[in-house]
Amino acid sequence: MDLAWSRRLAAGLRGGRGVWRALMGEWEKAVEELAAAAAMQPRDGLYWLLLGDAQRRLRRFGEAEASYHRALQARPEWARAQAAMGKLLLAAERPADAVNWLTQAVSRRPRSPGWWWDLGLAEAGAGRLDEALACLERAVEFGEGSETLSLQRAIVLARLGRFREAASGLKRGLLHHPQDPSLLNNLGACLAGQGHFEDALPYYLRAVALEPADPELLLNLASCLQQLDRHAEALDYLDRALQAGADEVAAACSLARSLSALHDPAKALSAIHSALRRHAGDPLLLRAKAETLLTAAQPRRAMAFYSYLHRRWPGDPDFLWGVGRCLEALGRGEEALVAYNRAIQTQARSTA
Repeated sequence: MDLAWSRRLAAGLRGGRGVWRALMGEWEKAVEELAAAAAMQPRDGLYWLLLGDAQRRLRRFGEAEASYHRALQARPEWARAQAAMGKLLLAAERPADAVNWLTQAVSRRPRSPGWWWDLGLAEAGAGRLDEALACLERAVEFGEGSETLSLQRAIVLARLGRFREAASGLKRGLLHHPQDPSLLNNLGACLAGQGHFEDALPYYLRAVALEPADPELLLNLASCLQQLDRHAEALDYLDRALQAGADEVAAACSLARSLSALHDPAKALSAIHSALRRHAGDPLLLRAKAETLLTAAQPRRAMAFYSYLHRRWPGDPDFLWGVGRCLEALGRGEEALVAYNRAIQTQARSTA
């Protein structure tokens, strides 16, 4: 018997057993069989591809990446291997690298909805939300109609600030996943983003009930309560958020807002000063301090902070608005009007 033919036959048998083991969910044994087949026929890209798939299932990302590279060495323009590499890198939390491979795959086989879906997830992970939405819509165009895709599209819409469009998709998703705190949080954010704080509150409350130590959820719930002028309740959740490890700057700013609303500027300033000791010069904290001083009827001190922030960040119109409010509180109406006009001009330039 010809030796080369014999090796091909043996590789085929080991590869077949590997595929059967994979179908049975026996991934360790599948890796063993497919690795043997690939070693016997190292120029056959299919064995390397199947081996990479099995290794990916076992989350052996480094080994899987090496196997996919071997598959692509054998067949450099193989769209299926490029898509597999992209899916692997997406699972390994390397979305920017995944985008490159998946883009190549869909350019060769543009009517593959699953690859467009993966590319959309990779684009979203890389922070390119407009591109992500376009890819997810291509997946729908080519026949992918699952509820999971619809939900992921809604989440991207929410991140883009298209709250009205996102809300309907998130509500449909909740019918299938009513106990998903992330979905509840996203839907709450969509409703709050449209100014519907009363409607958003039950979703935030449900999310916090499911994940009572999630600092982001606690901060979002507190913010919603603040918008409803329920500051005493907001303080309870802000305390819990800090204990759960919430971002100190965000939590301190929220604490100051509620304490000022409850007519306790001394405690509000204390919370800000405590955070400033660890985050000296943070613009959000300095702005919160200016806001607190203005609320406490100390417009001169507040204006000093707003003016400093405007000098440091002249392209931010909010600081000019703050200067204008301080001047107005001091009875200097004409100067306040000048500051407001400058704020409007600055905002127009940044929008353009």
